[in-house]
Amino acid sequence: MLNNTFYANTGQNTFTLSSAPINDSDVVVLYNGIIQLNTSYQIANNILTLNNNALANDVIQVQEDLTVTLNPSIFAYYGA
Repeated sequence: MLNNTFYANTGQNTFTLSSAPINDSDVVVLYNGIIQLNTSYQIANNILTLNNNALANDVIQVQEDLTVTLNPSIFAYYGA
């Protein structure tokens, strides 16, 4: 699971993630704690690029929300 926190330098808009996300649509980017629309950044492989430059000490967080899909037949088999 991808979970990165960055403290930006003035003018910085690219950040190297620890790994490439499995699915870009499962990524949540927070800029100083505020969730960003996916139109405000791009991810290519393991590089996050913000559309706007950050200021010194802005906090950029990148999290990948991996949702687990359960198979209902498993519950039927175990009697749940």
